[in-house]
Amino acid sequence: VCYTLMRMREGLKPPDVGNLVTHALLIFNYFDRDKFFSINAAFWTLAIEIQFYLVLPLLVWAGARLWGKTPAAARNVALGAIGIGIAVRAAEFVLGGGFTDPEDTQFVRFRTLPGYLDLFGFGMLAAYLEWRRGDAIRASRPTRIRLTLGGILLYLAAHYWSEVINAKGWLLDSDFVYTLGYPILVCAGFGMIVLATACAPEDRPGLLSWKPLVWIGTISYSLYLYHIGCEYVVARKDPGSRFTSDVYLRNLLNALFALPPTLIVAAIMYALVERPFLGMMSRFKSPRREPAGVTSTSS
Repeated sequence: VCYTLMRMREGLKPPDVGNLVTHALLIFNYFDRDKFFSINAAFWTLAIEIQFYLVLPLLVWAGARLWGKTPAAARNVALGAIGIGIAVRAAEFVLGGGFTDPEDTQFVRFRTLPGYLDLFGFGMLAAYLEWRRGDAIRASRPTRIRLTLGGILLYLAAHYWSEVINAKGWLLDSDFVYTLGYPILVCAGFGMIVLATACAPEDRPGLLSWKPLVWIGTISYSLYLYHIGCEYVVARKDPGSRFTSDVYLRNLLNALFALPPTLIVAAIMYALVERPFLGMMSRFKSPRREPAGVTSTSS
């Protein structure tokens, strides 16, 4: 509601009734391209995520039917998701059509869930490797360091690639190789970092156990959802222009000025919305069960 009122006040492509309904149902990604970012640009991921969680049981069921209730089924579902995502995204790029104005910042090539399955697949693969190889990785500090450094290098390579071709972002750009490859590098890189972090020895406190970072991680989802609105309000005031005329430095200063109010809003929304719902959902959690025939995470 707040974002809709803000857009109506500023004349920033405010949503119509139909768009509000499709957003409420989280199916707006299958409708008008020019309304994809009509409320909050961050919301598009919510639609993809909820659709993934609805489809995931079907993927698991299919894996169990093909390979039984075995570790191989979990691995193959993850690899299958990666393969499907890459193939569908390539097909959407080639067959999507409608891209006539290279300056159209509302155009989004990839809108269907299958075109994003590989992004989830890398996380699923990291979870699988932690489950099956976690003990070995946990016992090998050099392996964790290599995973972390490798993940960072992949992310930096993706960022450099983006800067070199001056892309508008992989959802909007018209370069086939970039739009297909950029998210693969980013998600593979973060998958490696997550795997190394998940396999860190629990008895060794590290940077990630620092309380301020733990707090930011706790409110990170709300931080993601509301950062755009806070940044927009600060950018309208443009406080960075008082200190420099350089566009890059001004934007950096504006981002720093936007950080405190963003953290405050995220903390409030986490307390009022997210935490109560997490408490409700905890009642429905079931204990983790090992697949048939598996007795150890290191087997």
